[in-house]
Amino acid sequence: MEKNKLFELLSAYIKQKNAGPQSSEMKKVIRQTSDEELGDVLSGLWNEFELTENYDAELKANYKAIERRIRNKHIWFKTRQIVKYAAVLLLPVLSLLSAWLLIERSNVRPENSVFSVSVAPGESSKVRLPDGSEVKLNAESEITFCNNYQENKRMLQLKGEAVFKVVKNKKMPFVVTTEYLDVEVLGTTFNVKTYESDNLHEVALVEGSVKLSTRHNNTEKSIYLEPNQKAVFNKSTGTLSVKPFEAESDLAWTKGILVFHGRSLLEINHELERKFGVDIRMNYPEIEKDLFTGTFDNNSIEDVLDILRIHYGFDYRINQKTVTIYPSAKK
Repeated sequence: MEKNKLFELLSAYIKQKNAGPQSSEMKKVIRQTSDEELGDVLSGLWNEFELTENYDAELKANYKAIERRIRNKHIWFKTRQIVKYAAVLLLPVLSLLSAWLLIERSNVRPENSVFSVSVAPGESSKVRLPDGSEVKLNAESEITFCNNYQENKRMLQLKGEAVFKVVKNKKMPFVVTTEYLDVEVLGTTFNVKTYESDNLHEVALVEGSVKLSTRHNNTEKSIYLEPNQKAVFNKSTGTLSVKPFEAESDLAWTKGILVFHGRSLLEINHELERKFGVDIRMNYPEIEKDLFTGTFDNNSIEDVLDILRIHYGFDYRINQKTVTIYPSAKK
C-alpha cells in the first residue's frame, strides 16, 4: 500500500516539479516503506518515464545513475549507523527527499552520527540540507555533516567543489570547512573549489557576504568577500589573494560546460577525469605544461580530445575508461 503511495507522490512530483508533495506526507510514507520497496519504486518510475519525450533531462540522468547504482549495490551515501542503500539513494535523485530522509530512516540517533554525501567522477548531484539550503556537488566531491547540524551552527565539511545556496538565518551561521579554508555566511550563494590535487583553492561569491579564514603553518588569516569577488589560496606559498569573480567561467560546471583560461594540459586532464570519470595517462610529458584557452559546451570526451589534439598535436586512444595520450606520428 505504502509502496503504491510513494510511487504516486514521486510520479506527481516528476510531472509537476513546482508542485512537489508535502514533506510531512512523504516522511510518513518513507517510514512505512521497506528498503526493498523503495528500490522497486525507483525502478518502476524509470520504466514509466523512460520513453517520455518531454521528460526532464537532469531527472532522467539522475534516475539512470540511480538504477545503475542499485544494480551494482554501491552505497554512495555513508553513515556510521547502518542504513540500507535503497533509502539513502533517494537523497540525490530529488532534492525534496533531502537529508531528513537519511535521518528519519535511522532508528537511533547517537550524538556523533555523521552523514556524508559523495558524488562519483563523471556525475554531479543536488542536495537539500535539513535547513532548506541547497548544494550542487561537482564530480568527485563530498560533503559531511553531523546530526546536530542545526543546533548552534550549520556546519559541514567539503572535499571537491560545490555551489551553496544558503537559507538566511542571522542567528545560525552557515560554515563550510575544507582542508585549508573556513567559509562562514548567514545567507548567500557561493562556490567553493577545494580539490586535494589542486594547488589553488578558491571561494567565489555570487551574492551576499562571506567571511573566509585560512589555516596554513599554524597561521590564520581572515578576509571578507563582496559579491563578484573570488579568493584564491595557494597551498604551496600559503598566500591568499582576491580577484574578480567571473560567473560565466567559474560556475560553468553547473551547466555541464568546461571553460579554460590559460590552463596547462595537465590541469585540463584533471578536469576531464572528474567530469567524464576517466583515467588519463600522459605518454607525452613535453606538452604537459603548454597552455590552452577554450570552452566546451556539453561536449563528449571524444569531442574535447579531438580539439585538444589539433591544438597540441598529439594522438590518443580510449580503452573503456582509460585514455592514453601520446605523440602524433604525423609530427
